Amino acid sequence: MWRDFYKMKFAVEDSTFFSKMTFPDGGEFFLLPLSPDTERSVKRLIENENGHVNFAVIPEEYVPMLLKICPDANVKEQTDFADYLYNAGDLITLEGRKYSGQRNLINQFRRSAPNYTVIDADDVSPDEFADFLQNVYREDKNANSEEKNENREVLEVIQNRALYGMIGCALFSDGRMLGFSLGEKRGDTLYTHIEKADRSVNGAYQTLVNEFSSRYGADVKYINREEDMGDAGLRRAKLAYHPTAMLKKYTIEVH
Repeated sequence: MWRDFYKMKFAVEDSTFFSKMTFPDGGEFFLLPLSPDTERSVKRLIENENGHVNFAVIPEEYVPMLLKICPDANVKEQTDFADYLYNAGDLITLEGRKYSGQRNLINQFRRSAPNYTVIDADDVSPDEFADFLQNVYREDKNANSEEKNENREVLEVIQNRALYGMIGCALFSDGRMLGFSLGEKRGDTLYTHIEKADRSVNGAYQTLVNEFSSRYGADVKYINREEDMGDAGLRRAKLAYHPTAMLKKYTIEVH
């Protein structure tokens, strides 16, 4: 999805997927190799780059391994890339005082749109998704340049959703789309990759979060709502759902 934005490059060797990204400031970083033997693949990469490698978005559990290979490496946390992890049951039931705000907004939405429906993404045409993105988000004067960039990437996913293999649903009221969520399941976790809702409709976002969680999260332990990319509003919104853990990511510079 983000391969164009980050100018992604990749190579496959010995059952290992190597990838490299370029950040907007021009910095080039390798991601963690996807491999049956991660440690061996990291060593192979460092050797191939003559001992000078910058890694990014490295999950916290792999930092000790990299420091064992390169004890003098410079490690820095990437706070904007930390994933927000929630107990699936919390987002499904929204029980307790800490979720009273979300419940109130959902009730507001239900009163204002008593005939709302939630439709599986497979039953929604790509044109309907595209119209929503173009008519709601393109006109949103509060959307920053990165969000507008994201909308272009989201549109590509929608037009090729079968290739991405995402599950999801869309929220409608009186025939008008008010939002949609797309994601996937991996092991005991449901991932929310894309989530869009009409900001002008009170409770639309909260209803969408709850409906997506209820429909696809009943048989998993966790829901990963991914990173906030440093957006203050998104950070507040994700913290309001009380994550059970923050999955930290790091840059590691090897010289």
